[in-house]
Amino acid sequence: MKVVMNASPIILLHKINRLDLLNKLFDCVLIPEAVVQEINDVNSLDEPTILSMISYECIKVTNRVAVISMLGRLHMQMIQR
Repeated sequence: MKVVMNASPIILLHKINRLDLLNKLFDCVLIPEAVVQEINDVNSLDEPTILSMISYECIKVTNRVAVISMLGRLHMQMIQR
């Protein structure tokens, strides 16, 4: 099963040392570019990057019609204005 993730669940799973659940539960983890940037921004410089601990595919959101239809329903970084 594929899943599109935002930053919060990834960061929280990292804090409780359970990032392994993502790749155990999902065949494909998709993360929008803006979410990748947000996760990298909160990562401490003295530890491995959070995203290096999971297998994921970075996606670019390009469907403007879909983006406009989701405004107000999803976190802005999930739809990448």
